[in-house]
Amino acid sequence: MAFSLSIALGLIPVEATATDAYGNTATVLATGETSQRLQGDTFVLGDQLKITVYENFAAASSKPGDPALMSLVERSEITGNYVVQEDGGIFLPLVGAIATSGATATQLETAIQTSFASRLGAKVAVAIQLLEREPIYVTGDLAQSGVFRYSPGMTALHALALAGGAAAQGGADKWRMVDLARERERVAQAENRLARLLARLTVLAEEKGSSNEGAMQRLVELSGRPAADRLIAEERAVRDLEEEQLVSQSAAAAGVIASLNNERAILTESLADAETALQDKAERLSFMQNLRARGTTTDQNVNIVRDEYVLARSTWNDLRGMLARVERTLVETRQRDAQALTGHRIATERAFLLTRQSITEEETTRSLMDNLVQAMRSLPLGDDERAAAELRFEIVRRTTQGIVTTEGDLLSPLRPGDVLNIQRREAISSGESARLVH
Repeated sequence: MAFSLSIALGLIPVEATATDAYGNTATVLATGETSQRLQGDTFVLGDQLKITVYENFAAASSKPGDPALMSLVERSEITGNYVVQEDGGIFLPLVGAIATSGATATQLETAIQTSFASRLGAKVAVAIQLLEREPIYVTGDLAQSGVFRYSPGMTALHALALAGGAAAQGGADKWRMVDLARERERVAQAENRLARLLARLTVLAEEKGSSNEGAMQRLVELSGRPAADRLIAEERAVRDLEEEQLVSQSAAAAGVIASLNNERAILTESLADAETALQDKAERLSFMQNLRARGTTTDQNVNIVRDEYVLARSTWNDLRGMLARVERTLVETRQRDAQALTGHRIATERAFLLTRQSITEEETTRSLMDNLVQAMRSLPLGDDERAAAELRFEIVRRTTQGIVTTEGDLLSPLRPGDVLNIQRREAISSGESARLVH
């Protein structure tokens, strides 16, 4: 049954990237234990994907409020099913090869969007659906060797249970193995959270201009250099977006301030003219009143001049009110701009302190869970666990660098397409002895 891994439109890449021969980019997941924990969220060799590409033909005549989907047209010559090949990539018509293995759905979507923009100048939206993953192949000294469907988070213990291994049959000890697996997963999750916190602290320290060597060194020790670089790139991308938003708001405020300054200058000049006109009207009114007192003019002429004076005074008052409102708005805009900058600095400092506190708490939690795992490991083995201890787990994995064989245990995570060879150590030792005698 197909299930949706991710559908995202226009997201921004924040991962460490690798570039193929065509100039396309996709994230390369860190190797080692960290990459195994993250594998459920990334593509691997043999994954079958359905990729749907929509080009954005935003019509010039489109009206505000029109649904955004009205401008999306599916590119049927590109939409289709693709399989992650041995080189870790897929090949899209018109675009070329794109590195896929180790990338998340979001990163692959972004890589496709970037390739379209650079090669064809087209703006596209991409939807990716994971259709099928390779199964797990279990062989060896088992009741039922065979091919089993892969499930996210699958371990050698799951495969052993599916294959009917002796250590997976009944008994109370199996629950302790399950609890141990659960606690190890909780430790892994705590390490992931801790790694993200350390990356955030590193970026915040850089932004504050303080030393970040301790956090960076701890992050590299915990996750490895590739994963550390990826997490720091994620945090930097988030901080860059926040910085861009602040800059955008500041630029908008600067534009409003410039407009208000121009308006204030015009109103100031108009107010000065209105004040001069009002003074002239007042002098003329006084002159006409003196003439009427001497009987050389009529009341009608005086009333006309008085009306002109009243109109000039009203215009002068209106301009004063408009100027006062513009100056008040100017002060408020400047205050909001300054408050936004101050608020950003305060938020950065608060985030820095909270991140340090969270790191301390996460370190404590991780240490407690790790101690619990070690204590569970030190308990005497039960019958089921002794049976499991007699087994040797060999994982054969296909990678872009070739076939890799590693030795694991019951809790070793598996990937789609893995071959798990389970043998009893007694049989292995006997076989080695026979070869030595021969």
